[in-house]
Amino acid sequence: MIKLNIAQPIWPKGRSTEKNLLIGFGADIMKEDSAPTILHITASSIYRIYLNGNYIGFGPARSAHDYYRIDEYNLTDKLNNSHNRLAIEVVGYNVNSYYTLDQESFLLAEVTCGNKILNATGLKGNEGFEALELPYKIQKVQRYSFQRPFVEAYQYNSNDVLWRTGQFFPNRILSCEILEEKNLLERGVSYPALENTYPRYIIQKEHIRIKEVTNLWKDRSLLHIGETLKGYTEDELSLHLSDDIQKIETIETDSIYTKYPMDQGLNLLENTAVMYAFENNITGFIGLKIKCSNKTKLYIVFDEVLSQGDIDFKRLECVNVIQYGLEEGEYQLETIEPYTMKYMKIIVVEGDCFIESVYIRELKNPDTNLAFFHCNNDAINQIYQAGLHTFMQNAVDIYMDCPSRERAGWLCDSYFTSRVEYDLTGNSKIENNFIENYLLPETFDYLPKGMLPMCYPADHYDSVFIPNWSLWFVLELYEFYQRTNDKQMVERSKVRVYQLFEYFQKYENEYGLLEQLDGWIFVEWSKCNDFIQDVNYPTNMLYSYALKVAGKLYQDNGLIEKSENIKKVILEQGFNGNFFIDNAIRLNGRLELTNNITETTQYYAFYFDIATIEKNYELWNILLQNFGPLNKVGTYSYIHPSNAFIGNYLRLELLSKFYERDRVIKEIEGYFLGMAVKVGTLWEHNEPYASCNHGFASHVIRCIHRDAVGISRIDKIGKVIEMHPVNQLFTSLDLILPIDGEQLKIHISSDEKGVHREVIVPKGYELLVKNISI
Repeated sequence: MIKLNIAQPIWPKGRSTEKNLLIGFGADIMKEDSAPTILHITASSIYRIYLNGNYIGFGPARSAHDYYRIDEYNLTDKLNNSHNRLAIEVVGYNVNSYYTLDQESFLLAEVTCGNKILNATGLKGNEGFEALELPYKIQKVQRYSFQRPFVEAYQYNSNDVLWRTGQFFPNRILSCEILEEKNLLERGVSYPALENTYPRYIIQKEHIRIKEVTNLWKDRSLLHIGETLKGYTEDELSLHLSDDIQKIETIETDSIYTKYPMDQGLNLLENTAVMYAFENNITGFIGLKIKCSNKTKLYIVFDEVLSQGDIDFKRLECVNVIQYGLEEGEYQLETIEPYTMKYMKIIVVEGDCFIESVYIRELKNPDTNLAFFHCNNDAINQIYQAGLHTFMQNAVDIYMDCPSRERAGWLCDSYFTSRVEYDLTGNSKIENNFIENYLLPETFDYLPKGMLPMCYPADHYDSVFIPNWSLWFVLELYEFYQRTNDKQMVERSKVRVYQLFEYFQKYENEYGLLEQLDGWIFVEWSKCNDFIQDVNYPTNMLYSYALKVAGKLYQDNGLIEKSENIKKVILEQGFNGNFFIDNAIRLNGRLELTNNITETTQYYAFYFDIATIEKNYELWNILLQNFGPLNKVGTYSYIHPSNAFIGNYLRLELLSKFYERDRVIKEIEGYFLGMAVKVGTLWEHNEPYASCNHGFASHVIRCIHRDAVGISRIDKIGKVIEMHPVNQLFTSLDLILPIDGEQLKIHISSDEKGVHREVIVPKGYELLVKNISI
């Protein structure tokens, strides 16, 4: 725990649980010459900072219930010599979500210069922070999605943001109260890169009209507001954003496909629209610099892909729409929330405006800029870059499934993404926070005792959980320990791990297998999820493996023995002589095997050491020769195919494990090149009908490092870099990875004498090359 000097958490009196309330906090700072001027800050739910009208930062890094991570900003070089205005906007959501927690709103901030406290929340007068009502953000709006809080809609006049630079608005000042002391933690992760990126192209201009629509799409996040999904009901809304945008119809399109002009703007008249395209799928804050000659109303709609040549704001089951109402004047607009898109459309439905510039202030991980990869295969380069973009956007403060619809920290996803963090950045800072967040709460409300949330930090008021997803926490903890040797984190996790296994004990049947689990049983996004009851063999394979690695972590032979017993039973029951089946049904007191067989279950069997290549070579050969992106299933069409998450990734892992490394690279191209070309990030599914930017998918980077370059293991504890020979698929290749403040450099080239590989390891490291044969 850490503490600030004297700052106390504050919020306008009696409003700390009010939903979707935007409050501005301002302080005047005098520049001191004696020492650096530092701002310490945290808040609930989110904040953004301006200094003298210039954007400074966004936060905080997320943590568990009742814990808050403190950010530090060095303001010294950004201060003027005389008067400086620090302006902080805080949105308190006070609704449950998968993204931010339903906790009372507050700001805690302190500005210091050496040992001198210049400003602090809780102080009065010039040394404190004044709180202002900010009327321009419309409060009573619908949720953005089931998983995230509210959409953004604004009503501005040109003077509304002058408070950020010091203009006084006495009629807006609010009296604040001091709230309960907060548990504070260090941020623990790097601050995000927040650079502006501009569109690559202007695709088309459109003429639109407003039409009547009888069957309006209404999402569950609009219709099901109540105790388990908090928000504003339809009757309470000040506007119906998703309804209004569905009434806009394009009646004429002018294709102009031209490069985005950086030095000239664009006039938009009433009932016209313009569509932009960014180079890649991108995540960040939408910004517009705009002039309005009269009262104007406009919408911004966006998505990752085009649907039948247009943007479908609801494709991802969220409301990808921002609304601005603007009086005459000039504006620098920017959303307070990040969004994900490759395509953006600005639609003017009232008035007219001159759009001077459009940008996204990217929100991404900054630590990957030390890594570099390039080879002579353009397809692999594209896939690698797509994996890199995917990781950067999904690994800012925690590992996220996607940076769009949910921004949620899911287990299992994190198992794969954590490997990429270690490879690309040389550390596991985000993973440390991710695991710690699961350990901090005493209990998880609304979940059974011992069960871990499927994603966290999140509020699960509907009591939904994925029991088998909790087992991936154990697997990740095991690999985290191998990466970091953090014995303290392993010991802190012990109670959680054993409580989890205690939870599962009551579902063990007479054979020791888990049966009729409560909750949402999830194996992967395929037919696997239809074959989950009563005994789901993939889940039991995962259970066996989790018991084994926990036994290793805690030197518990009882867990290892239990793991082996489950493995034995699965082999006896779940293997029909040719394939592993997905499930067995309890009928009249007896377990009856089904004929349900999926591709992914076979991968589960091999990945979790139920099957081995020595004993199940025939099965493996069938998988090798008849499945994957390079094969046509043909004879085995009755076996339900895998989807991206997680079957395709398990397949790639097994190909590598069984020394089919050339094939890994070829199948990566088959699985992912289309994704990389289409949007520049990698997808949740094989097809673009859900998220096209999913964190786990960055795991292709690990595959390329391992199976194209030949890196078996980077051991920062033992100071060893282990490599294995690979059939050289590339005539040239360069890889640079950061390790302990230095670099691992691998250079591959070829000439008439053959292929040459040069490896430079960091100081103090040993290079081991393994000669492997099968």
